Amino acid sequence: MDKRLIFICLLLLTTPAVAEDLLKGLRKCFHESVIDESKVDMFHEKVMAIEMPGAAEIAYQAASFALLAKKAWNPIEKIGHINRYAKLIDQAISAAPENIEIRFLRLSIDHNTPMVMGRHRNVRDDKTQILHLLKPIAKFEVDSHFNRFILYFLRTENIYSQEELEVVKAKLN
Repeated sequence: MDKRLIFICLLLLTTPAVAEDLLKGLRKCFHESVIDESKVDMFHEKVMAIEMPGAAEIAYQAASFALLAKKAWNPIEKIGHINRYAKLIDQAISAAPENIEIRFLRLSIDHNTPMVMGRHRNVRDDKTQILHLLKPIAKFEVDSHFNRFILYFLRTENIYSQEELEVVKAKLN
């Protein structure tokens, strides 16, 4: 009985650290897949193998479908991947509407999805929500590498005005 209790306590104490390591790995794989299309399938397999994913992991599962859509040449396959992406990312947002990382993932993908797919309706809301959620935070740090990726994306895609970008930059640096 005592051994089981100790094991459960140890498991509960290490779970947040394990979850953070998992997310750090997913961020890295996502970033690499954005840069190198040959890594998309590996990222998709890794993220879909997660048992009992939380909201952030579901968001990365969604992102993997968006990357598969980007790489697919068959229009029907592209639409199928985008539909899976939409279902999962909306599920992740519903589960954690104040999670900045999930909002950023949806913003970055929806911003780059063709208008005909109807995903641009979320861009303005996510842009506004990210700024709103960042304001009370002294510093938002997922990890420095991913923060640089976020800033690079926001700068190059011209999603925010220069003034808004300075607010985001101040929270990420």
